Amino acid sequence: MFGIPWEHAVPIILSVLASLVTVGQILQKVAESKRTADIQEAATVLTGYKEFVDQLQARIDRNDAEIQRLQKELRDVRTRYDEDRRRWEAEKAVLEYRVQELERENSRLRQRIEELRAAQGSCA
Repeated sequence: MFGIPWEHAVPIILSVLASLVTVGQILQKVAESKRTADIQEAATVLTGYKEFVDQLQARIDRNDAEIQRLQKELRDVRTRYDEDRRRWEAEKAVLEYRVQELERENSRLRQRIEELRAAQGSCA
């Protein structure tokens, strides 16, 4: 082989083959390290994504709780408004009735005054 005696070539070939195996092992370890790093990076991304989603869900939950609180407060305000309106309408009706009574009374009193003046004028 290339002018090298066979007995000298065999150790050289074996040494080259061993180096190739070592290089192959190194390349395999590099590839495994890269896969491990990629997996770790993906896990980190997924963890960050999960934390972000959890934060968004927590915000949604807080908003839902606030919506429920505000809806209850709105129902309470409407109830108070309706009750106040009924009371106001009842009070308004009483006051309007009283005004009408007083206007009728004033009308009767004015009429009575005119009757008295007419009677006084005929007596004079």
